[in-house]
Amino acid sequence: MNIFQNHDIRLRTLELEDAALLVNWLSDPQVLAYYEGRDRSQDMASILEHQYKAKEIG
Repeated sequence: MNIFQNHDIRLRTLELEDAALLVNWLSDPQVLAYYEGRDRSQDMASILEHQYKAKEIG
């Protein structure tokens, strides 16, 4: 479901199929410098627990 779209930018709700992309993104040291810190790489289990837990409840 699209929430917002303007030219080349589109925001949408997070889908389960996005989990692997999140793991890659949240394991990148340059991203982690602004997210959790470089020593806090995210794996699939932590992504599913923290990013999808609220979605399952709602």
